[in-house]
Amino acid sequence: MRTATGLVVRCAFLLGVGMAASATFAVTCSIDLPVINLEYKAIVDTLEPRKSITIRCNAANESEFSTTPFRVKLSNGHALGGAPSRHMKNGFGAVLHYNIFSLPGTQTPWGDDTTWPSVSAFFGSGGTQRSAVLPLYIIVPKNQWMVPAGQYNDSLEVTVSF
Repeated sequence: MRTATGLVVRCAFLLGVGMAASATFAVTCSIDLPVINLEYKAIVDTLEPRKSITIRCNAANESEFSTTPFRVKLSNGHALGGAPSRHMKNGFGAVLHYNIFSLPGTQTPWGDDTTWPSVSAFFGSGGTQRSAVLPLYIIVPKNQWMVPAGQYNDSLEVTVSF
């Protein structure tokens, strides 16, 4: 876990069994997460820092990356309502709205539950060591005029399951 002022991302893993209760997967994964620092000023333009999450997985043999569905979930952080109402807070309780998308220019927030049809579809094929990069497009909308300048933070949990 890395922490800093700004948007702080934490990770957790849910690794294990697909729908067949008798199957066990010997897959281990690690996640490299960015620490995203945003220094907010009353801005006229939308702020759009671009970061990414890197997921690396190893398996005892290639067949363990079979047709198991693969999910990546970002928690809601401070936002109890979840996406699309994510927000960061400063030390005095002021709220700065933002959201996270997986593709530039999209309208659907990324984070609640993104599913790929299989681990192989997500990571590709070939070998027992695979990695993938998930882009994070953080959008801080413009014209949040009542928000004081300062440092804001939110803590998110990344859950990878298959």
